[in-house]
Amino acid sequence: MSEQLEFYSQLGQDSVVFSLFKEKRDGTFLDIGCSVPKHINNTYFLEKNLNWKGLSLDLDDGIVEDWKQHRPDSKFILVNALNVDYLKLLEENNFPTKIDFLSLDLEPWDVTFDVLKKIPLEKIQFNCIAYEHDGYRSGDEFKQKTRTYLESYDYILFTELNNQDDIWVHSTFAENIK
Repeated sequence: MSEQLEFYSQLGQDSVVFSLFKEKRDGTFLDIGCSVPKHINNTYFLEKNLNWKGLSLDLDDGIVEDWKQHRPDSKFILVNALNVDYLKLLEENNFPTKIDFLSLDLEPWDVTFDVLKKIPLEKIQFNCIAYEHDGYRSGDEFKQKTRTYLESYDYILFTELNNQDDIWVHSTFAENIK
């Protein structure tokens, strides 16, 4: 892509994913706690510029119309992420259990971790995860607890963004980015 690119995420998560995947087209994502469809959204760039497809989940019924307007081809699901059976969700939407990108950002930070623990990582694999731990608020002990959890499922910390988000890659995907 030679034109000037406009990224949308808050901390450059979409830019990191763009780089890690070497401008991959037609990728897949699961965006939990997606919030608004464009501004500071981690998946808008991927969908708009690279034809990625995904499922976007949020609890805020005030953003439904924005999603219909700005991302009419997206699958937006209004749901409490704590009440989702993630294997069933993927199956019902004809989605694979190996997904390129998981964006996980709920409020407060401990809910983000509770949702992460609901995803059966022994059955669903993500090549890359953007996980918001809010270390600047939650503290190092909580951040380390989340890191230990992801490491136990064979994820490797790629980078941390502003003591707020961690970018993880699965060990099988890490071989592709060296």
